[in-house]
Amino acid sequence: YYPGSVNRGRDFGQATLSPWPTPDDAKHILPFVDPVNGRHRIVVVSRHEVGARSVEVYNVHNLTPVAGPAARLAQVDAILDLVSENGAVIVAGDFNTGDPGVEAATIDRFVQAGFQYATPDARLTGEGKVGEFTLDYIFSRNLVLMVNGIVRADVGDHDPIWARFAP
Repeated sequence: YYPGSVNRGRDFGQATLSPWPTPDDAKHILPFVDPVNGRHRIVVVSRHEVGARSVEVYNVHNLTPVAGPAARLAQVDAILDLVSENGAVIVAGDFNTGDPGVEAATIDRFVQAGFQYATPDARLTGEGKVGEFTLDYIFSRNLVLMVNGIVRADVGDHDPIWARFAP
């Protein structure tokens, strides 16, 4: 767990939970701050030893749509700049793509960087004032996707998504 900022007097951040050994982890502050509440957004990077294989995981929580498409896409670019060139990689989280063009541009940036869009079946993960949106994604590189999905559950403001990769 790493906090990104303070919200209503409490730490606001994200955690990556893993049943595998996690010898390395770090927090990276993404560019831009939320124009409404001044919060920073972060990406938590961790390396997991899955059997004989090392997998890097990037846990993302981008700005909300109020920041505008350019800021959120700049955050996507900053995340891609962090990603290792080699090895197994998963980039997952809340990309907050709730306005026209940002979803397609986000997916395109990852695909152009050699990633697979691992959760195309996990659509409409969050709801806003003007409808439902796909806000959450899992992208992978150098892993074989077996299955993906979404859990329709009242556990937060987004429905959880998941993906399973071959061992």
